[in-house]
Amino acid sequence: MNGVRKFATTIALAGLVTLAVEPCVTSAHEIAPAQQTVEVEGLTIDLLRCERSNQATKCYLRITDAKQGDYCQLMAKSARAFDFAGNEYIAKETQIGSQTGRGPGISLVRGIPVSASVTFRDMQSAKDLAGLEIIAGGRGCAGRVFQFRDVAITVPKR
Repeated sequence: MNGVRKFATTIALAGLVTLAVEPCVTSAHEIAPAQQTVEVEGLTIDLLRCERSNQATKCYLRITDAKQGDYCQLMAKSARAFDFAGNEYIAKETQIGSQTGRGPGISLVRGIPVSASVTFRDMQSAKDLAGLEIIAGGRGCAGRVFQFRDVAITVPKR
């Protein structure tokens, strides 16, 4: 287990009982690798990475439909992030394919991945995310909930 230290202590109580104690110390949270994948009802979203630049944090996604090309939307108001302090952030803008805005949509082609992103503003205090939730919209995709946990936020090198 990463981030875990074990040590043993032996305690003698009045010479009658010997007790061995093995406490386990872990970090508060483990940050996941850069890419995570969630599949719901044939629709797969890969979270590729989240990056902070200037005043925005942008999470890059790849969306693939295993079915017959559903029309899907990424609604900004339905995408939210949570930091480890318990703060909630609502997305300001989303992008899917070549469409950008607060609710862009696209007809997906079965098995062909499409690039997408979710942009948050005013998240400067969040070092990493406890969770990222995206709820798909559009006919064929509506109501599918995608949740990613322990997401790293990187700052690109300049």
